[in-house]
Amino acid sequence: MEHLTTERGVVALLNQLIDLARAVKQIEWIAPRHEREDLEELEQLLVPGIEAIARIEASVGTPLANMVTPSARPRVPLGSSTSSDVVRERLVPRLRACARDLRDHAPGHSAAGTDFLLKLAAGLERHADALSR
Repeated sequence: MEHLTTERGVVALLNQLIDLARAVKQIEWIAPRHEREDLEELEQLLVPGIEAIARIEASVGTPLANMVTPSARPRVPLGSSTSSDVVRERLVPRLRACARDLRDHAPGHSAAGTDFLLKLAAGLERHADALSR
């Protein structure tokens, strides 16, 4: 049963990271140029992180059949807020929640996997701090 819980945890983490990447992309479309740089850096952290987790899980044979592809996920409308409001109200709390989930999930992996997940969590926290200023 623990293996099944770990699989579900990995799928949930991947889905969460995919949702974050999509939200960042949506916000980039409405963000003024000076806000876009931080968002692009965040996207550059998220996309390789998603790919690395999927590769690691594929190499150990974990079935990711429960993962929902980005195109199948519902889009959450951003409303008519300014991009700064959207970042602070919607994106920053999700970044912090995902970082917390990555830290919670990290101990169940190899030393290298744990280190990777903790570094990804720290990167998300760093971006959350930068975007909330």
